[in-house]
Amino acid sequence: MVLFAVLNRARETREDAERSLQEALLREQPKLDRRMGLLAAMGTIAPLLGLLGTVTGIITLFTVITEVGTNDARVLAGGISEALVTTETGLVIAIPVMILHGLLSEKIEKVTSEMYVQSMALMNKIFGKES
Repeated sequence: MVLFAVLNRARETREDAERSLQEALLREQPKLDRRMGLLAAMGTIAPLLGLLGTVTGIITLFTVITEVGTNDARVLAGGISEALVTTETGLVIAIPVMILHGLLSEKIEKVTSEMYVQSMALMNKIFGKES
């Protein structure tokens, strides 16, 4: 679509073609960025959910301590285990999601730059290198 924006204005002035190019680039950018916000939110929320589980596990632990006391280590281990498992799960989700988000962000930047470079190269071939 971006290259067609330049080609469709090839018979007009360079300024018209540049405006058309900018408009086309602005239209394509949201398509590339789609779902990136959701991915970033997932990477941010996962550790928070793990923390929430940790707090819940600790609350459970203190409830058990209040009811049973601290004589039975197996009873205490349940609350501690719940806290650690939820923390681990949040991190296991967040780390790969954030890595994926970073990789995709770099790829989007590379694609966007390449679209611009190729479009400008085409404009220079059509209109010459003078601005």
